[in-house]
Amino acid sequence: MTYNELFANEFDTQIVRKKLAKAIGLNEAIVLNQLHYWIEKNRRKGKNNYDNAYWVYNTYDEWQKQDFEYWSVDTVKRTFTKLEKLGLVISGNYNKMPMDRTKWYTIDYEKLEEMATNIEKSTISAKCTDGLVQSALSNNHRIPKNTDYSSTALKDTDFSKE
Repeated sequence: MTYNELFANEFDTQIVRKKLAKAIGLNEAIVLNQLHYWIEKNRRKGKNNYDNAYWVYNTYDEWQKQDFEYWSVDTVKRTFTKLEKLGLVISGNYNKMPMDRTKWYTIDYEKLEEMATNIEKSTISAKCTDGLVQSALSNNHRIPKNTDYSSTALKDTDFSKE
């Protein structure tokens, strides 16, 4: 394997929007993005359509092996559970055999749209035109060039290089 093979390519890449990761967490954004990919594949094929939604199914072990091999199964489970608690992912059971407990997943796109609108609103309201206010809101304060050390314990220290 060469170093070039370690970088993103069209066959082995998962892309995540920074705004989504910032809003719900990086792991959750990765999973949600991958769920959307598989749901769209099923929609294009007209497959796994139940209750007016397209679904994808897998066990946590299968998700980990197929899509998230860089995580443990516990991390996969925790991430799916968080997405369900956020209401962005809905799980169901459309298995033919009642004893099959494989979970099926779809995305609540209405809830996701609502979240996207809220992200956009908060982004717009966070923008400001006054540089002083913007500086006060950030943690990127500049250190003044003419620092007066006379009032500090360092005033008697000689910082010159000999």
